[in-house]
Amino acid sequence: MGFVQKPILPSGYLESLKKSNKIPRRLNVSIHRRETLESSGNTCLTGNPIDDCWRCDPNWANNRQRLADCAIGFGKLAGGGKGGKIYVLGDPENKAVSNASYHLTNLLSEHPNMKVVVINEVDNFLFRPHLVLRAKYHARFPVLSLVRFRSVSKQWKSLIDSPEFINSYHICHTQPQHHLLVRYKLGPDQKYVWIADDDTFPQHKFSLTVPRSVNLLEQAEVLCSSHGLICFFGYRNELGFKKRSRAVIWNPSVRKCVDVIVPKVLYSPYGYTVVGFGVCPNTGDSKLVKVNNFRAQWSEDTDRYYNRWEVEVFTLSSRVWKRRDECLALLEYYKEDEIAVCGIWMMKDGVTRSFAKMFTVKVPGKTDRVSEFRKNGEGIRETEDGTKGSSRLEVYEPCSQHINDIGISGNSSSFAVTSYVETLLLFDRSDSVIRVAR
Repeated sequence: MGFVQKPILPSGYLESLKKSNKIPRRLNVSIHRRETLESSGNTCLTGNPIDDCWRCDPNWANNRQRLADCAIGFGKLAGGGKGGKIYVLGDPENKAVSNASYHLTNLLSEHPNMKVVVINEVDNFLFRPHLVLRAKYHARFPVLSLVRFRSVSKQWKSLIDSPEFINSYHICHTQPQHHLLVRYKLGPDQKYVWIADDDTFPQHKFSLTVPRSVNLLEQAEVLCSSHGLICFFGYRNELGFKKRSRAVIWNPSVRKCVDVIVPKVLYSPYGYTVVGFGVCPNTGDSKLVKVNNFRAQWSEDTDRYYNRWEVEVFTLSSRVWKRRDECLALLEYYKEDEIAVCGIWMMKDGVTRSFAKMFTVKVPGKTDRVSEFRKNGEGIRETEDGTKGSSRLEVYEPCSQHINDIGISGNSSSFAVTSYVETLLLFDRSDSVIRVAR
């Protein structure tokens, strides 16, 4: 990759390259060689797409210098092209190149006015003093960097805003950054805290602002997160309606949300409703599942009471609720040698008979519940802190059985913790309210 800001090319140099067409041909050969290596599993190890191509060339060092003379260089410490101010990735010597996305983020922070465009055909990059990015490498970049890149050119904005790019990023971004969202009450105030789920945990945390539509929900609860989207559920008192239930699907990484009005939600004494949320891993389509349990009724045929269930599924892409004629994880609490413990079970591959116990957590003191799990498997639980009506969050390490305080305290039974990853889903949508006709 090469990055250029207002380059001044040597007089006549670019024209001579265009006429000879020598370097583009040589580059295409290198690209073909590298892709052949990729197909056989023997890839270059530099980590830089264009640098990989040149390092497959026996004469890559000389070609690299010629590129620098053309104001498109490679080395992190390189001086740049003749008369051109450039920022380049990697290093100027025969060493491994550093992580590209890291330097790309630094680039825009140091040069916010840099003109950048995307070029899909790599063999044209010699004749355009702009950013070169092959589509197959876009999943390397974090979401926040991609959001910033939209502002630097129309071509880039059009690419990143496209549904095809968003869905491709959703599928290909196999190592997204992980975060935790903590929701709790401190006195009468509702609090939201973001925590980085990485090696700094739990030091790196700060207050988070949620959408206005979430703050307007009464008795709001965090349903869950799925593929980077977080779903809240509650109700709002609206003119002409006593209660109108809503689900708010929110992407905290790009600050986009969609409100979905949930029809026919049951309240006591008529029964109760359970709502679930998830995202299809293949299509990135959001789904809501609503389960209505109607009040028990007497059956003269069986001479006993029975419960009637009704299941409906809402798909965001179609905006339609469909009735279905049917839980991947199970949490159980019991006593083991008169010590309160919590067993963690998991269902594998959607097979209902595949529930297996993962591990058992011995919980000294009173634990209301295990709220969430970190990406490394550590459990986050809410525990009474000894003050009446007050609890704190702790993290449990199953191997060492150590318990550490996260440093967040609030009202008892008010904590909700959900983990999420960065994603571009919903980025192509404007904030809206979906009023679905059943």
